[in-house]
Amino acid sequence: MPEPPRGPDPDGWVLAVDYGTTNTVAAIGDANGVRTLTVDGKTVLPSAVLLDVGFGHADRWLVGETAINMARRRMEWFESSPKRWIADGSLFLGDRDVPVMQAVAAVLRVVVDEAAQQQGRQPPAVFVVTHPASWPESRVAVLREAARVASAHRGGWPAAVALAEPVAAARRMVDVVGLPERARVVVLDMGGGTTDVAVIDLTPDPAGAAGGSTVVGRPTGIEDTGGEDFDLRLARRMTEEAGAPGLYDRLAESSNIDDRERAVDIRRTARLVKEQLSRQSTVPSSLPKAPPELPADTPVQISRDQLEELIRGGAGNEPGLADAVVLATDALADAPPGGPPLAGVYLVGGSSRIPLLGTLVQQHTSRPPITGGDPSTAVADGAALHALELRTPTPPPPPPPDRARVLRLAARTAVAAMLAAGALVGILTPGGNGCAVAAAGSECPSPTITNPVPSTASQGPDPTLAACPTADGVDCRERILARSHAAWPMLPDAGCTVRDSLYGPDRYAAECRTSTTTYLVFWRASGSIVEPLAGQMQMPTVDEFELSQGAAALGSQVKGTRPTGTGTRFTCAWEYRDFPVTMVLDGPNEDATLALCGTATFLDAAGLRSALDS
Repeated sequence: MPEPPRGPDPDGWVLAVDYGTTNTVAAIGDANGVRTLTVDGKTVLPSAVLLDVGFGHADRWLVGETAINMARRRMEWFESSPKRWIADGSLFLGDRDVPVMQAVAAVLRVVVDEAAQQQGRQPPAVFVVTHPASWPESRVAVLREAARVASAHRGGWPAAVALAEPVAAARRMVDVVGLPERARVVVLDMGGGTTDVAVIDLTPDPAGAAGGSTVVGRPTGIEDTGGEDFDLRLARRMTEEAGAPGLYDRLAESSNIDDRERAVDIRRTARLVKEQLSRQSTVPSSLPKAPPELPADTPVQISRDQLEELIRGGAGNEPGLADAVVLATDALADAPPGGPPLAGVYLVGGSSRIPLLGTLVQQHTSRPPITGGDPSTAVADGAALHALELRTPTPPPPPPPDRARVLRLAARTAVAAMLAAGALVGILTPGGNGCAVAAAGSECPSPTITNPVPSTASQGPDPTLAACPTADGVDCRERILARSHAAWPMLPDAGCTVRDSLYGPDRYAAECRTSTTTYLVFWRASGSIVEPLAGQMQMPTVDEFELSQGAAALGSQVKGTRPTGTGTRFTCAWEYRDFPVTMVLDGPNEDATLALCGTATFLDAAGLRSALDS
């Protein structure tokens, strides 16, 4: 039998990468906490790439400042923002189409190599890459594959875990901002090339650890609204102020190499002026000589009012800060009702430093924005904190048997036990059969859990288990499916099968699939299924299972996103405490699955007892 896969090293370091449209930021976490990774002495690595096709050497990628400097005379081989092209799948550089994944991997490889160098060339315990919450799975898959390619030359490097950027930012916010344990926060991430908005519900962890974060509603965003776009507008305005309207565009589009270099210099100057205007009301500067329009270096002074006029946005203007704030308030209005009280709008991303953005947030929400820490590194730092939590922790003392609420640490303990037993569960992944240990062609061993969590389920009414100790035989399969439909009326009528020992603590499961969603009814022999499921999720929400507000708790429930071999999935599960029944719904990580989880129907204790006794 092949050696079982090893779980994350509980004492190992972790790496998190925030791959941005304009810049890439990474963070390392270890026993000393979280710190921003420096590459060539800088905490920010430009995401720019240049494909160096030359004589005497193989094609190679240049990254960051090196690519930007080389691009002055080789613009046709240069791309400042590969992330913008992920949806298209390829870049046109020079005279060829190049898979965009390769450009992304080139940037990530620089980060991977630098991190490994600083950590004694040892692989991390966990590797996290972040992505916009609104991205479909197809784009996340490109990012995950780029991370794999970037680290393939390093032995033992773990597969990348994808994490939504606002969830990472919210995790960092919890550490640097004083907020209530239960709160709803709108994360407004204004970066270099895009603005992303998501509503996050923060929930307390009963075990006393950091609370969970769940994206609610529909994440959204605006393309071409961020620092790079603001730099371009300001560069054009500065040439107008110098008496040469249209000069920047002429230089940038020129076939003359010297003209293109002047355009690069003007845009870089505009970026510096924009950044200084976050602290000053006016900034004196100058534009380089660009004959015939500018026969000599020309002084230019730009005020904050002029910048705000360019980037304010709103009706009749190019998208800007006002549009981002409206997007945030609309996302909040569209979020499911009945959540935690609103704490405010949390500003992250380099462009969030612009003073007008905070002013507009306060005008639209009647409360000041939430700020704290470095907005440029908040996503990477939060992702590193999340990565530290994904390491296998020391098992906590078991909770009292009569405690209704499921503890997240207990969930992770269950997963650790499964790993130790060689039973890494592959449940709920498309095509998964519960066995992820056996090599191809070998027999899949039945999954087991060492020291399963005690449960009262086996003590409750159990006529189905008694009649069918296994799922063998047509009669038992039909009986199990009939009982499953009675126990969970929401179960689809078609596409159903019965599986033996799909999960460690179950006897068998009824599995019904639609084109996108999987429904399961587990009949447990002992232990909990909710707990190990929670251990697979990114910041799960774990709570009591009840039919209505204030009703008696029936058991425990969990919901959250899970990384799988084919991308993130959204999973919700409800587990009766006094009956051997657990219901699981698993689908794509999108609003349709969230809606199904929010409208699922169940039986109360009397109804379930009647169904089991029939």
